[in-house]
Parts: sequence; C-alpha cells; structure tokens
Amino acid sequence: MRKRRQQEQPGNVARKDLKFVLYARKSTEEDTKQVHSIEDQIAACQEYAEAAGDINIVEIIREQKSAKYSRNRPEFTRMIQGIKKGDYDAIIAYAPDRLSRNMLEAGEVIDMLTPTKERGSILLKDLVFPSATFGNDPGGRLSLAVMFSLATQYSEQLSERVALGHQKNLKHGISSGTPK
Repeated sequence: MRKRRQQEQPGNVARKDLKFVLYARKSTEEDTKQVHSIEDQIAACQEYAEAAGDINIVEIIREQKSAKYSRNRPEFTRMIQGIKKGDYDAIIAYAPDRLSRNMLEAGEVIDMLTPTKERGSILLKDLVFPSATFGNDPGGRLSLAVMFSLATQYSEQLSERVALGHQKNLKHGISSGTPK
C-alpha cells in the first residue's frame, strides 16, 4: 500500500488532528452475498491508516445497501450529517464507488470538499482511499467526479445486463432464481 506523506490540511489543521470516519459498504442486504466485503474493506482501511500513521479513525460505519439510488442509505446520510455537525472532519473508504454510485450523493461529497463563499471553509477536510489517490484541489475533485461517474455508469449498465439476462431466460423457460 502506498503511504501518503503527512500534510497540512486546508485551514492549517494537521491530518493527525482530524476525526476520520471509516465508511464501508456492500451492495446487498443479503447475508449470503459479498460475505467478506465489509470486513475486508475495513481491514484494508485500517491497515492503510496504520501505515500512514496520521489517520485517526473515530468511528466505523457499516452499510448493506446499494448506492445506485440516492437517499437509499441511512448510514451514509448519518455520516454526511455528522460531517456537517462537526462530528467528523474526514472520510476513509476503500474506494470512491463505496461512497457513491449516483450523481446526487457524489455531488454532495464533492461539494463538501469545495470551499464556498457562503460557508467560508471546507466541510470535508480530507478524503482517503487505500485503492485510489485523491488530492483536494480542482484536478483532484475533477478526477473524483470522473470516478463517481464511472461507478454510476457501471451500476446502470449492470442493471440493464441483468434485466436482459432475466428476459432471455424467461423466453427459454429458465428460472431467474428463487422468489424472495
């Protein structure tokens, strides 16, 4: 894993003084699918934080919900509200697609990274991924927007392919699984 150099954050706050929330998400609520996904994400983030030496994780948030649709994840919403209230200063997540696969929530994250005239400061002071590099500057926010867009496109395309597969199976009298 890459070790990020220690750096001063916007507003002259050292990264070691920031309160990080670790967000881990799997796309399904079914316990039998993606069994290790959340714990593997947490382990990778904790290992990265330990290697960096300046990431203070104050809470771990686990969620078993799809990020394809906005306002579908209560734990994500709670995390965003916690950032706005000052409970957390920064997020560590395994990859950008763990945070969002829809443009509304992606835009919300990017907005919190952006200084505004009204707010006067950045709400989200750092965003760290063990699997991707992010720097909070115009180019970094653009790259993050592209990663979120690619995650959104992947999710939408996967849904289309699954639906087509189900239709094809139905025409041939093949079950698409067991009913819930």
